[in-house]
Amino acid sequence: VVLKEPVGPCASFAAWNVPATTPCRKIGGALAAGCTLVLKPSEETPATALAIAKAFEDAGLPAGVLNIVFGVPAEISSQLIATAEIRKVSFTGSTEVGKHLARLAADRVLRITLELGGHAPVIVAEDADVEKAAKSVATNKYRNAGQICISPSRFFVHDRVHDSFVRHFTEISAALQVKPGIDEDSDIGALANKRRLDAMEAFV
Repeated sequence: VVLKEPVGPCASFAAWNVPATTPCRKIGGALAAGCTLVLKPSEETPATALAIAKAFEDAGLPAGVLNIVFGVPAEISSQLIATAEIRKVSFTGSTEVGKHLARLAADRVLRITLELGGHAPVIVAEDADVEKAAKSVATNKYRNAGQICISPSRFFVHDRVHDSFVRHFTEISAALQVKPGIDEDSDIGALANKRRLDAMEAFV
């Protein structure tokens, strides 16, 4: 006999770089399963999650079903995960922080779902539509100024299509407009903070 039941109150932690999609996935999954949720959005992108929570409130979601908290990340995570009522943890963010949360969850043998930093590879095979591949890859490479875990970081390109792929990718990259993110014709906006600048310099 398999009984599917809500696990109970969940604690979720969302990263800053996808401030609408990530909270929505965590909220949607918890509520659809019949669980309440305490969500800690990133302190760097707080307003989007608050607007989403307000929409749920306006739609009639009962008080206490969806809760948003802010504060020092380490203090919030330690407090929430140690709280007896919390039955499940979900985190999207860096591998380093994910390991820390996993250790906290292990103390209570809590269920935990981790979506951690990526190192996304791209494979361009010999029979690929090279122009289409370059366009698709470039779109994803520069999405959110490359500040996203699914941004391609490694390219494995077959020798026979290598030069063609590099030419198309370079042309697309050179045409991108680097401007303030609020400009309508901007393709790449600013990096989010000093940490990202250091990370990008390390990549280069």
